[in-house]
Amino acid sequence: MSLETFLKPQLYQSVETDPEWYIKATMNSLNSFMQELEAKLSIPNQMITGTTIVPGTPPVPTPIAGPLAYFLPTFQRITYPEIKTAMFCGDGRQCFINLFNLFGTKFAMNFVTLQASPILQIAAVATIPTPTFQTCAIELLETAHAIGAAMTPETFVNLESTMLSTAIATIPPITVPCAGAGLIPPGAFTGVITLNFSTVAF
Repeated sequence: MSLETFLKPQLYQSVETDPEWYIKATMNSLNSFMQELEAKLSIPNQMITGTTIVPGTPPVPTPIAGPLAYFLPTFQRITYPEIKTAMFCGDGRQCFINLFNLFGTKFAMNFVTLQASPILQIAAVATIPTPTFQTCAIELLETAHAIGAAMTPETFVNLESTMLSTAIATIPPITVPCAGAGLIPPGAFTGVITLNFSTVAF
């Protein structure tokens, strides 16, 4: 899973045939990458810890722990006008910062609501911070500058892909409170979800 998987095969298209091919290729590749992230984050892989109180005399507190939580994505996509505005800003350095920030914003909008069915029926909402996207965009540009004349399109796409995945992987762990009903076993549940994206994008 990587941006490179989608973007690299689209290199070396003709500018004469389509002057904006790189914008379209980048848009399509970013959206394909987002779809892969949706597939990965829509299955249980985020840690829940908490307690289900099973009714009884007395009530029985039952610990619940494991990678049970997953997202219900909102299926955000980057549009052509959004990506063109980000990349046609008149500053070759700023355009990649804009691009990473745009993807980070869409990522945070996409992954908000969490669920844990069929083990738990919970209500949980995440707010994902996005500063790592700008940090990694700056690192991308600094690394590319250091490579200098030896840079090739393939090398840059690999670097861009690595830095975008790193931006996701280095989002700090987030603790999200959750509450609802335990289904297995039945009862009232309270706990927390610890979000960790360190392996999601690689």
